[in-house]
Amino acid sequence: SVIRRERPDVVHGHNAAATICAFAAGLLAGRTLPCVTSVRGVEERDSHQWRNKIWRNTPGILLGVCEKTRQRLLSFGCPPEKIIVTYNGIDPERFDRGRYDGGDVRRDFSLEGKIVIGTIGAMTGPEALDGPGKGQHNLVKAAALLRHEFPDLRVLLVGDGPLRHKVEQVVAENRMEDHVIFAGRRFDTPEMLSAMDIYALPSIHGEFFPNSIIEAMSFALPWVGSDIAGLSELTAEGEAGEVVSPGDVAALAEALRPLLDDSEKRKVRGERGRREVEERFTIGKVAERIVEGYRRAGWQNGGS
Repeated sequence: SVIRRERPDVVHGHNAAATICAFAAGLLAGRTLPCVTSVRGVEERDSHQWRNKIWRNTPGILLGVCEKTRQRLLSFGCPPEKIIVTYNGIDPERFDRGRYDGGDVRRDFSLEGKIVIGTIGAMTGPEALDGPGKGQHNLVKAAALLRHEFPDLRVLLVGDGPLRHKVEQVVAENRMEDHVIFAGRRFDTPEMLSAMDIYALPSIHGEFFPNSIIEAMSFALPWVGSDIAGLSELTAEGEAGEVVSPGDVAALAEALRPLLDDSEKRKVRGERGRREVEERFTIGKVAERIVEGYRRAGWQNGGS
């Protein structure tokens, strides 16, 4: 009834089942609708790999959120011509460090004159993990290895969740209470980024293509993250960011050390990251790739 009433030119699904249902509804309404589907994740559990077969039979074009997604789809038997890598995009005007000075946040959390490594993300994940999927606990451990060399180091953790207690336990075990700030759940992401000198995302689970890295890059923040899913595609060949093996605390500390030690290196990497966002990861750039997907799927109304 929706298709008959609204007469859409194209269907954009956000999971395979939704696209298949919409395509079938179009056939029942007497129309063969062009379809695209955003693919932001696939089934990773060994016991549920049968679910990934659905991607081979999803009508239309698949919009992969990163090159790693494309490779996973190819491994399921999806033909390459069916896949377009779009990435995610952000608003570079909203995430522009020039619009914020970070002073209020630094005063609120007593961060004046400190070198701040920050991360933004929920403290969630499977209970079987030794900490949240975003790896906040490992960031605390890495900072503990560096605190004597850099006594002004502070870790700003933005976010909350059911596994926060595991991070708090690591803080206590490493006697990092004076170096780690729990900011809690916040919605003023640009303001929080403006108070950081370095961004970190040492994820151990659940990433495909995190927007938080792009937002940090847009704020001209150098970053260190885990070599998981699509994070390595954001480093600008190592000129903006760096990835280390997931869960390798010593490697994480070694990657952070030169950034803590050299403000000029932080500046150069940050500026390179900002350029990378402007060239590849703005909303406009991503929208162009999505529209190309519509056209390849059969959308004819190119002037709209």
